[in-house]
Amino acid sequence: MSGNSLNAGYISITVCAHGTNTCQTVDHIIVDTGSMGLRLESDALNSSLVSTLPPSSTGECVVFGIGATWGSVRTVDVQIGGENITNLPIQMIGDNTLPNAPATCSNTGGLMDTPTTLGANGIIGIGAFQQDCGSLCANNANNGYYYHCTGGSCTAATEPTTSQVANPVSLMSVDNNGTVITLPPVSANGSGPITGTLLFGIGTQANNTPGQITQLAENPSTGDISATIGSTTYQSAIVDTGTNAIFYGSSAFPVCNVNSFLYCPTSTTTVTATLTPYTGTTPINTSLTIVNADNVLSSNSIVAAPVAGPSSSMMILGMPFYFGKTIYTAIKGSNTPLGSGPWFGY
Repeated sequence: MSGNSLNAGYISITVCAHGTNTCQTVDHIIVDTGSMGLRLESDALNSSLVSTLPPSSTGECVVFGIGATWGSVRTVDVQIGGENITNLPIQMIGDNTLPNAPATCSNTGGLMDTPTTLGANGIIGIGAFQQDCGSLCANNANNGYYYHCTGGSCTAATEPTTSQVANPVSLMSVDNNGTVITLPPVSANGSGPITGTLLFGIGTQANNTPGQITQLAENPSTGDISATIGSTTYQSAIVDTGTNAIFYGSSAFPVCNVNSFLYCPTSTTTVTATLTPYTGTTPINTSLTIVNADNVLSSNSIVAAPVAGPSSSMMILGMPFYFGKTIYTAIKGSNTPLGSGPWFGY
């Protein structure tokens, strides 16, 4: 994985119309352990590929921290890292064959319906669940994700789990129980693009077998744990490579003048977070380095840096948490040498 935007990890994938040789390799796909499913910008796809895909009247809205994606659910074949996945339901963002996004979607921070507004050609969600919505969307029409579209309008609808946008890893033939991400350390001064590795499977191959790691069981419904920094406890804390900073609330640090969504401490600071698994009684401590974002990011050459920002409701251990670590993520219900998911460990 390597990136050229702040703390964003990218990979390339090959997408094919099912059962054909009509394929395209798409680069700059954000790796996101905080979501599930492959989402591709329609503007990044060749018209020859798009025209070969079966049409769809199913629309999906997915809300991220800075906006939402709206697009059709299509089925494709995918080649990634030597793995082949057939009949994978994906979201094709900005598909102009659908009506405009419902207000319930477009009013959630703006639509990221082009490569420019998304900052990438797509997102590959490889988090701790098999589908992006699961039983909620299969049983509840007002789920906020899925819509059935006819004419010029779309109506909220249920969607069976078999046709929901799926975590690509869960549909791999062998390496389907989780992922392993390794990134090098990044100094307090930041760095240019870095390169790491993304492996599929946990204990399914010689190169993804875990050694001595600490596991943290995640909530089987939400995928979160709890965390404490100082006197503040966050009942919801997640690990998420798709978020470019560590986010939590702190009155100790001023917000930056330029990068106003980040902290700017007067000097580089290390804080200790206590991470508590959803089940089990053994929390672990982890050190988090926080730098003055305005100072470090004043150079356009810096694209990796240990930055943090404010969050009042939850703690997000974003991409800087992964620097200098090998982190395993086990999918819910999967079997691994260290027990079934969902859990993460390092």
